[in-house]
Amino acid sequence: MAIGDADTGSCRSRFAERRTACTSRAQDRGAAQRSKVQVVFYLLHTYIEHAIKSGGAMPLHHNVDPKFPYDGPDFDEFCIAENGYLKASRDRSPCISCALSKLCQAGFEKQVHLAVEGKDPSLTKDCELTASDLTAERLLAGLTEEEIAFVKTYISSLAEECGNG
Repeated sequence: MAIGDADTGSCRSRFAERRTACTSRAQDRGAAQRSKVQVVFYLLHTYIEHAIKSGGAMPLHHNVDPKFPYDGPDFDEFCIAENGYLKASRDRSPCISCALSKLCQAGFEKQVHLAVEGKDPSLTKDCELTASDLTAERLLAGLTEEEIAFVKTYISSLAEECGNG
């Protein structure tokens, strides 16, 4: 069976359940202690995994290639390197050379998809995570050495957890 046939629905429902399970548990378990950067990074990691499992990116009707101006609805997106929110309509060319570009691109495409559907494009709204979701082992799994070094630079709690803090 090809990826995307019968198992796509179950993959999507597991993904929706994982995302829905994402906010109140995190708040109840001391989400204030976890950095927003870790949560965003976890979600980006999850979106890229989902895109791979479902056979590729979502079809979009707006340019999302950072080499060209974005032409869709504007929203704020969280940038790990900037540790803050930036407008989607900004010049995204610096994203091209960013070590996390593949992760962030998947998150950006998800946000565009949500915005086009008229939904809140926030990746963290109603997101409930467990402490095990945000461990260094989970967050760094599958990343290249360059990506790991980048993440440790910008998410100090991960560097500390790995003994590099």
